[in-house]
Amino acid sequence: MKSRSNRNICTIEKCNKKQHSKSGYCLTHLPENLRCQANTNKGTRCHLPIIPGEKTCKVHSPSNKVNIKSSKDGFVYLFDPKRKNAKNKHLIKIGLSSNPEFLLNTLRIGNPFGSMLFIALLGREAKTIKNRIHRKYAVLRMEKDWYWLTESNISEIKEDLTLCVLNSDKV
Repeated sequence: MKSRSNRNICTIEKCNKKQHSKSGYCLTHLPENLRCQANTNKGTRCHLPIIPGEKTCKVHSPSNKVNIKSSKDGFVYLFDPKRKNAKNKHLIKIGLSSNPEFLLNTLRIGNPFGSMLFIALLGREAKTIKNRIHRKYAVLRMEKDWYWLTESNISEIKEDLTLCVLNSDKV
């Protein structure tokens, strides 16, 4: 048993969980006033610790939002949370990011088994190309960036993105 002087263990008596914040608490015992005030996509409150001096965590902080228009590194990605419906269609997120590694870690908070199917570096044209794909598959949209796609839809999108990368002067 580790002693209470160990700074990696929650300060609550009889709790041996690892700390997840500098406050000295694990996520289970983190007080409400130290939790993020942002709502998740599912309508629940975020459970992550806040950044000192702010009301949100690192994931929901406005400082993490990067303007793709001003970024030369725009990526279009396909994220698969490993979910299928009865018609054998995959739930896929078709999105845009300037930092796919950070994004993957963020998406995995709610779904640790999800993976990136494809990432294409398209520079400043990324937003235009993502919007074109969204319009093409609008009838398959579930909500926002999420689509119910077949294997052939996914292959077609990968092929289109590959052609965009090959034809781009910016890559």
